[in-house]
Amino acid sequence: MLIGKSLELARIEVIEDHERAEMTKHRNCYKKLRESELLYTQKQEAKNKRNLDEQDRRAEPVNSRKTLDLAKDKL
Repeated sequence: MLIGKSLELARIEVIEDHERAEMTKHRNCYKKLRESELLYTQKQEAKNKRNLDEQDRRAEPVNSRKTLDLAKDKL
């Protein structure tokens, strides 16, 4: 009976070790995925900001010309 109990406890310990290793592996994969998604999101946000800044920069001379044209019309 004692040998059976020892074998059962050893078996349970092996299973727990395996489960712990699988959980660690899963956690690491999830962490890598989360970090890569965050990096992708940050890159997309930076790209969008650059595009908006470029649009504003290109629209600025047009807006300035319109303001000058309106000022000339008033004279």
